[in-house]
Amino acid sequence: MLNTFFAAFIHGGVGFGFPIIATPLIALFTDIQTAIIYTLIPTLFVNIISIASEGNFFKALKRFYPLAFFTVIGSAIGTQILITSSSEVFKLFLALMIIFYLFMDKLRFSIPYVRKE
Repeated sequence: MLNTFFAAFIHGGVGFGFPIIATPLIALFTDIQTAIIYTLIPTLFVNIISIASEGNFFKALKRFYPLAFFTVIGSAIGTQILITSSSEVFKLFLALMIIFYLFMDKLRFSIPYVRKE
């Protein structure tokens, strides 16, 4: 529980994604499946608050529906893989993805359809 509080505190302070911080912290003490379950409700809550504060939900939905669609598909596939695989592999993959995310600017990797404002 202290890890979740710490991750939420960091997220509030720097705006960095809550599950990106909370999941690895919890996975240090449990398996990756349990860590994902522990962060599911708080992450869902943060997303609902973000959507509600947007103001124009349907305009955003119209603009980003492909992203939402592919996220659902990827989550479903990833969940099935996670259920049938060893969590140790996913801990390594999670660590590599976090490092990649942190060094995206240094690697000059960009996602052209995502605007920075």
